[in-house]
Order: sequence, then structure tokens, then C-alpha cells
Amino acid sequence: MKKQKLKELYEKYKLEKDDFWTQKVGKNTYTIVSRAGIEKTQNQEQLQVRFEALVVGPTYCAVKCYVAKDNKQIETFSSALNDGQNKNTYTNYVLEMAEKRAFARGVLKFTEFYQHGVFSEDEAESFKKTENSINLIKQ
Repeated sequence: MKKQKLKELYEKYKLEKDDFWTQKVGKNTYTIVSRAGIEKTQNQEQLQVRFEALVVGPTYCAVKCYVAKDNKQIETFSSALNDGQNKNTYTNYVLEMAEKRAFARGVLKFTEFYQHGVFSEDEAESFKKTENSINLIKQ
């Protein structure tokens, strides 16, 4: 993502320096927005969000998220799996994780962050901020 576009989004949604960072995962580097940044963006845009649970089980859940404002609406999906052997989350609260991921994806898609390569820290365990993360915005 170009730094200028990131700065524009940062200012538009009144985000803080800890809301964005880059995270290296294997050979790839990702631009990540924090959970707090997702919430701030949703509140700033006053997006209407609702969920539909598609699959609910003790080890796997899938959620559909609808995000709307004015005449624009998008929908997206998310899931969480933790059956002890196969997992894309380390929490046992798979429904809650699927919801968090769906919410984040919906907000990022609606606000066009996704088209600029920005992901949520909730989308992958490897996106969590670490000592190797690099803040993108300086205040």
C-alpha cells in the first residue's frame, strides 16, 4: 500500500500510530490494522453491521457479515477452526473469533482498505503485533 494512501485513511478515520503496523510472515510483509483501529473506523463511518451464523459447532464456526451505509452494502464471510489438530485460531471460542474476523473483513472491505492490501490483526494468528512489528505512522 502506498504510504500516501495509508496516511489519508489514517487521517480520515482518526487512527493512532499503534493502529497500523507491518508484519513479516515468511517471505511476505503485510499491512495490519489493530482491532481498535477497526472499531474506530466502523464508528467513524457509522456503519450498520449484522451477522448471520452459518455453521456453529464446538470446533468450527462460519459467520456471514453484512455491512451497510446509505445505499451501499457488502457481505463477507469468515470462519474459525480449532479441533486440536487443525486450527486457524488458538482460542476455543471459535464462534466469537469467526464473528471478530467477519466484522473486521466487512469494515475493511466497505472502507476500501482491502483494495490497498490492509488486513486485520484478527484474520491470522501471525498478524498479531510483536516486537518485530513496525509502526507505519509516526506522530
